[in-house]
Amino acid sequence: MHKAIEKQFVLSTDPNICIEQLHLILEEFWCVAPVDCEQQLLFSTALCEVMTNILRYAVEPSGGEIVLRLRLTSCLLEARIADWGRPWVDPPSHYRLPDAMQEHGRGLAIAAKALDQLSYRRLGNLINCWRLRLHV
Repeated sequence: MHKAIEKQFVLSTDPNICIEQLHLILEEFWCVAPVDCEQQLLFSTALCEVMTNILRYAVEPSGGEIVLRLRLTSCLLEARIADWGRPWVDPPSHYRLPDAMQEHGRGLAIAAKALDQLSYRRLGNLINCWRLRLHV
């Protein structure tokens, strides 16, 4: 059993900066988190898909910050993401793949498939909160 690892980061809402920050954060996190390569890939893919969704639909490029908390315990890998953007209007049942001919709409379905749990809630009318969990 290893000691829990928990780190918190503040990311830009500018898509180009945020995605670069996210890749560097994950690279740093995987250096200290004893998680096998397949689980790293699943979790990283899901996290990038959710973050892309936030950048595309919730926040403005100059609209503040996104807070990311990564945590690893002996049995759970978790990310919590908070942003102060527009609310997500589709319920969690919409974590399904769209028709084959649609060009968009696969990101959350891909994330949900890669994870054991993907959840969203809106706190007050202010904060979008995403939770991603993968059992390790």
